[in-house]
Amino acid sequence: MNDTDVRCPACGTTEIHGTRAGPNTITLTCDECGHQWARRPGVSCPRCTSGDPYVRRVDGWQYDDLAEAREDTMAAYDDVTYDEFRCRKCNHVWRVEVSRRTGRTPKPIVSVDQVWARIEAYQGETFRQIQGGEFTYEVRHRSVVPDRTNRQIPKSNFDEALGLVPLRTTVPVQHLQGPSYIFAILMDDRVRAGDW
Repeated sequence: MNDTDVRCPACGTTEIHGTRAGPNTITLTCDECGHQWARRPGVSCPRCTSGDPYVRRVDGWQYDDLAEAREDTMAAYDDVTYDEFRCRKCNHVWRVEVSRRTGRTPKPIVSVDQVWARIEAYQGETFRQIQGGEFTYEVRHRSVVPDRTNRQIPKSNFDEALGLVPLRTTVPVQHLQGPSYIFAILMDDRVRAGDW
């Protein structure tokens, strides 16, 4: 901290005190003249105290209960935005939560039978995976069979994934058969039909 950081901008005194006004703001008050101003505190590394971190914005999610999420793939989670800091001196990494979209309890928006009818209707048409690969599929014995793999994705996997839509990545469905195919089909506008 240099002298300009701790002097009142109105009267120049160093007799000031601060109170935290939020996670990223300190309100400073001059004891001499009563002037108030806000400043963002400097971020320093919790390991080596260096004041020169690299920062990037990260979007992710957080489960309400990690133990429940391990047992129940339909567990509720929140979308969370973090500032991720990396110390340029010691490479220590830490995160500070910036915002959270709370309380999405996954539940199907439409019935799996309605969605399955759409999936059957579009078999043979081209779909695109999240990484850009194109495929078609056919429906056999209550399963989707993509043309690019021997994998059969049962209707029950689509039923489970339906409780997680809309999907931003394949991560929430990684525990299911063919997550990239499930993502591509359920997030395609033809199958979504404006329902999620």
